[in-house]
Amino acid sequence: MPELFSVSEIANSDAMKLWKSTFARHHYLSDALTCHNAWVLCDADDTLIGFTSSMSIPGYKGRFIEQPRREHRTVIIPDYQGMGLGVRLSEWQGKHWHSEARRFFSKTSHPRMGEYRNASPLWQPTAHNGKGNNSYASSMEGARLVNVKTQVAYSHEYVGDDLDIFSVIAVLTDAETLKLKHKIAKRSS
Repeated sequence: MPELFSVSEIANSDAMKLWKSTFARHHYLSDALTCHNAWVLCDADDTLIGFTSSMSIPGYKGRFIEQPRREHRTVIIPDYQGMGLGVRLSEWQGKHWHSEARRFFSKTSHPRMGEYRNASPLWQPTAHNGKGNNSYASSMEGARLVNVKTQVAYSHEYVGDDLDIFSVIAVLTDAETLKLKHKIAKRSS
């Protein structure tokens, strides 16, 4: 059976261009992007349908074997929303970082994603889970914001398990990655 979706890592310079041209306007909170790593989700026809990124967690250097990562942005194009792809892409990233012996954290104000994680055995709530979300207001001046001061923030660590929930997502081969880079370059120009 052919894979339904595939994930491919993209260079930061390509990530910034693609974020601005395709995904920023679809993020529910902000169009700002800071990332150290980024991936795109494509369907079987190589249509770009999702984006996820992460960054190193400041202040944790040297406290663990490998520096932990924090999810920064995950977006699914509107035509593909509501099918659980965003949470699966986020879990793919968690599994990826676990395979590199890194802890992976995520904070969201998106109610469906947050409640999904609260109920999932793959995620463990942190001490900040369920608290009000004030942190974005002062640090993102000029960015498009929703009324963040009244939103609940969901904060979790990906803990994973032995289930193979990623059977529909495969990492692209080098040839497929080159094809995707060409497609991104054409779309961004």
